[in-house]
Amino acid sequence: MILERQSLSERQKALQQEQERLLQSQSLLNQREEHFLSRSQELNRLQKELEDAKAEAEKEHEALHDAKTTLKLKETTLMHREEVCLYLKYLS
Repeated sequence: MILERQSLSERQKALQQEQERLLQSQSLLNQREEHFLSRSQELNRLQKELEDAKAEAEKEHEALHDAKTTLKLKETTLMHREEVCLYLKYLS
């Protein structure tokens, strides 16, 4: 009977140690999961910032393209005016 109690006590102690080991493992897994979640959130934030920056760059590119087109039109208009002035000067 005493041997059975000692054996039972040893098994309980072994089970308790195993349970503590499993709890530590679970704690480490939880920490890893929290780290992955945090990293995922950070990556999502960075992706949003990049998308916003890309959209802003595209708007700036479009505005510059429009300004370039406007300048070309003004240049063409000025060239025509200059040609007309030279032609009128030639006629007079």
